[in-house]
Amino acid sequence: MRAAVASWACLLLSEEESRRDALCHAAESAGWDPIPCGSVGQAVREMDRWQTQLTIIDLGSMSSLHKSAYMQFASRTTGPDRLLLICDEPTDAEGELLARQAGAWIYAPSPEFGAAMTELLNEARGVAQKLAEQELATR
Repeated sequence: MRAAVASWACLLLSEEESRRDALCHAAESAGWDPIPCGSVGQAVREMDRWQTQLTIIDLGSMSSLHKSAYMQFASRTTGPDRLLLICDEPTDAEGELLARQAGAWIYAPSPEFGAAMTELLNEARGVAQKLAEQELATR
């Protein structure tokens, strides 16, 4: 059984430390409690351990092989009460297609990691709150 968290938690997966740090900062600024992960294996362990409302997966500039593993993980993170945000540095149109197939709420090509990302994560929190309220109303 996964542990509940007291705040709004987001699982954050990025193999690039600088991008992971920037995403963590934006998430914290938007009121999220980020759970940063540097590998799919670590993300799987954390996902099994914690209940989160948002998963952020940063594909960055990784190889196709790594993107495939990240996208397989991404498809496990979506649900009626969980949002998925995919950040990418696309070289073709395939990234968005894969993100949509995985159930992404937002696909962010070439994202800005400053105020724009914080604003997007604020919006995600509002959507997550509405989803949580809907879930409670149906119980």
